Amino acid sequence: MKVLVVGGTGNISNEVTKRLLELKHEVTIINRGLRSTNPNVKTLICDINDKEKYFNLIKDLTFDCVIDMLCYKLEDAKFDYEIYKTRAKHLIVISSVASFKRPFKECPVTVKAPLWETNDFPYGYDKANIERFFNSKMDEMNITLIRPALTFGYGCKNVGALRQNYNLVHRILNDMPLISFGDGLMPMNLSFSPDIANGIVLCVLNSNTYSKTYNLTNGIYYCFDDLYNEIASYLNKKAIIYHIPSELLVHYNQIFDHIYLEKRHVGYFTLDEFITDVPEYKPVYDLKKGVKLIVDYFNETKNIDFDKMQMEDDLVNKYLKFKELLAN
Repeated sequence: MKVLVVGGTGNISNEVTKRLLELKHEVTIINRGLRSTNPNVKTLICDINDKEKYFNLIKDLTFDCVIDMLCYKLEDAKFDYEIYKTRAKHLIVISSVASFKRPFKECPVTVKAPLWETNDFPYGYDKANIERFFNSKMDEMNITLIRPALTFGYGCKNVGALRQNYNLVHRILNDMPLISFGDGLMPMNLSFSPDIANGIVLCVLNSNTYSKTYNLTNGIYYCFDDLYNEIASYLNKKAIIYHIPSELLVHYNQIFDHIYLEKRHVGYFTLDEFITDVPEYKPVYDLKKGVKLIVDYFNETKNIDFDKMQMEDDLVNKYLKFKELLAN
């Protein structure tokens, strides 16, 4: 089958491309060309925000399936619909569990939980609007909406409270404290990109998934601190974790918006609906196996974000001072 992946080199989309090639599909990707790509794919170079160039690259092409990993705004969704309704038999759009309104009224969170209707959390609100648009078009086109939860893997750069896995591994290796939020006990699905990519690919031209919206996780939930502790265990170290309320973290720096607006709430989402329609989906990455992907990437790159390193040190110092103040 001819499959177009919009993106193709990110944390999940790179694994999608690899899985499609393993299954002998003819794969085209479209992106800005900033990262190296598999030589077995055809690459179209374009900034997807340049809609005119995007259209000119695609206008004479047809695909069995299009997988859009980069649909972030309502205008992206409208463009997808207009350009692919006559050029693709199936459109798979990657949304996010961020589209769900917080706080939740149920746990685990089902696919039918309410979506954001206000712009309190802009990223989630945009994803919710994308979903509403595509839901209005499902009678006109074969569309599948997929909401991954927290997904990590080889090449992922946003692990941990400060979204900096380079520093996370470095700090654990050097017995430096880590900052977490709340008490580190919030249950959430922590998934890994090979599993999520396989789930996405299993939807390609799968009529069971047409006109459906799914949560997609590995089906296992952990506490947030389990991620830190499992990485430390893999490194034969012990994680030193200090906990700070999310309302103080976001007051300290807006980099913690993602925690205050999303991750301080329960992150446990049902997988039942997906398994019913795609019973061959069998996740294989638990936390123990998955953290190897994160550490391997660090070992290859050895990158350190020194600004975030300094920020975490400052937070650690403030935490220790506050702890001393409370003790006295």
